[in-house]
Amino acid sequence: MTNILNLPGVIVENKKQIGETLIFAVKSENKTAVVEVQGGSFRWLEHDRVGDMEKTVPELIAAISPSDWALVPQSILELIYELVRRTDKLEEEMAQLRTENELLKEQVARTSANSSQPPSKNPQGFKPNRKESTGKKRGGQLGHIGAQRKLYPEEMCQEVIHHYPQQCSGCGAKIDQVGNQPADYRHQIVEVPPVQPIITEHQFHPVTCNCCGQKNHAASMPEIIRGGGYGARVTAYVGLLSSQYRQSYRQIQQLMQAVFGIEMSIGTINRLRIEVSEAVSDAVTEALSLHPAFTNGRSR
Repeated sequence: MTNILNLPGVIVENKKQIGETLIFAVKSENKTAVVEVQGGSFRWLEHDRVGDMEKTVPELIAAISPSDWALVPQSILELIYELVRRTDKLEEEMAQLRTENELLKEQVARTSANSSQPPSKNPQGFKPNRKESTGKKRGGQLGHIGAQRKLYPEEMCQEVIHHYPQQCSGCGAKIDQVGNQPADYRHQIVEVPPVQPIITEHQFHPVTCNCCGQKNHAASMPEIIRGGGYGARVTAYVGLLSSQYRQSYRQIQQLMQAVFGIEMSIGTINRLRIEVSEAVSDAVTEALSLHPAFTNGRSR
């Protein structure tokens, strides 16, 4: 296995893990093949259309020409449609099981240190990190540098309102003139803008060919549908909340609804989280390979 992957000029692509079987494409200058690895053995599967490994079932069916479909008996067509239906159902069940598995992992790892769960419900053997006493009193210590609220530069303000005194606080006389002295005190009120999701709808209109009667859709239809129903920023927010801020799936679901007005299921959150993980996997692997603690692909 190692010798195959280390051959000069060989590129490994499209890795797929199906149970205990690993399938990946091996590409050289003049040949492309697929390798199936199970246990300690492997076998070559001759295959020049490696891109088919990434295609969905509807895309594979759409790639077959009407003339080829005309040669297939009706009984075989019905069998194909039934198999496709069962495959779709199995994929849905698998996605649901993956989501439930992630939720169970999340519940098992939940403690009073990373959630609002009381310490009495911590798992057996859990030891929270306790800070050692420094012997100092609570609050600010003598001689510490005070911290004040940060003021944003005036150029960032959408509106600047100038206030002038109307009456003298000493003698009570009315003040008519406006001074030209700069303000000696500034106060800012910060507000978040109203958030409303940006929704783009794609409508695909069928057009029937005048020559053969074939009903056609736009060529971009499979690519747009395969891209999912959420944009890059929504996906990034889900990834940020689940990784950096360690929010549970339920919390992410509630936050996306409350803050952005976006409704999404637990399964969708899990799918978006996986997309983010796969998108940054190469960068993470490269970063770990450069870190001294992860030499030779394993930690010390």
